[in-house]
Amino acid sequence: IVALILFLALASFVNLTTLPLPHCAKELAVKKLAGTNHKSLLAMFASESFSLVGFAFVLGLLVLLGLNSFIQPVLAVNILDLLFHNYTAFAAITFFILTIAGVAPLLLAYRFTQATPTRLLSTDAITFPRFKRVITFLQLGISIFLIVASLVIGRQVNYSLVKEPGRNHYQVVYMPYPAGLTNVAQLRADWKKNNPNIVDVIATSQLPHQVQSKELNSDFYFIAVERGYRDFFNLQLNSGRWFQPNDENPLTVINKAGVNLADTDNIIGVVENMDEQFNRPQKPLKYQLESHTRYQYLCVRILEVNVRTTLHVLAHAFDNRFPAKVSFVNKHFEDWLHYQDRLNTL
Repeated sequence: IVALILFLALASFVNLTTLPLPHCAKELAVKKLAGTNHKSLLAMFASESFSLVGFAFVLGLLVLLGLNSFIQPVLAVNILDLLFHNYTAFAAITFFILTIAGVAPLLLAYRFTQATPTRLLSTDAITFPRFKRVITFLQLGISIFLIVASLVIGRQVNYSLVKEPGRNHYQVVYMPYPAGLTNVAQLRADWKKNNPNIVDVIATSQLPHQVQSKELNSDFYFIAVERGYRDFFNLQLNSGRWFQPNDENPLTVINKAGVNLADTDNIIGVVENMDEQFNRPQKPLKYQLESHTRYQYLCVRILEVNVRTTLHVLAHAFDNRFPAKVSFVNKHFEDWLHYQDRLNTL
């Protein structure tokens, strides 16, 4: 597709550069009558062609450098790095483009300079009808092909925007816990009722893959959770039980990595480690029930169907003027989604 677009641009450039040729017929005839040879006339046209191509190339390069900050987020290409860290490739591409673009208009100029002074001074303009006809058909055919290719690519991109392929049928995203929210259970019920792509919602003080809070004079880390935390992240119970509706702090559930460090009678159960899911080293962890004032994040399980629409709804759920930042727990999926967004923008 890039080669076809380059051909269309080159054909248009040749058409534009050959338009002034008939107007130079009288000047060219006078030079021929004055004794100017064929090579000198051709060198004159060559200098004009390469000067125009060189000026256009420099101007285009300056435009690319000026738009680098806009091109990089879309194409993931840094123009400055390409220019200053790939000298050989840049020099080869520059030489190729300048040569092709500079020589192409000379094919018609060569025939034009071969005309006799009588032919150049006649009233019939030299218009190269056969060449123009061939170029027109090629441009029409390539344009139709590019339109069809665009439709096909557009359908594929639209399909990828509706259903994102992934390892699961859902993804877990997180966002900052909104100030003033006191009833997470009501929020969960409303979101699940009003948006079929939202599967579940829970609040927590720490993200499962970024637990940083540690107890003083202890090897345990701790995290404040809701009762639905275990079902939300599909935590397997190793022994004992999970929190029940009437349980309150200081009852504690620990993970398997903290069994040998347990030093309290408030432990009611042991669950499997979660760090393995995120390729992180295991750390002893305590799960505790706390009030909403300890929560820092809302974790939301969403379907991959129409995932961008769901992300937009979540970001603007609490404030339309200042949307919240919504991130994926699965960073690989998030990077892949951003790549698809750049493709769609392009």
